[in-house]
Amino acid sequence: MDEKMMFPWMRWMFQLHNHNWKTYRLLALN
Repeated sequence: MDEKMMFPWMRWMFQLHNHNWKTYRLLALN
């Protein structure tokens, strides 16, 4: 993959993972 393609994809994956982790934490705490 091209670097121009790769960087936004990594950022998107990181944001998606971060969102899922926060949702998991909220569900686990309830």
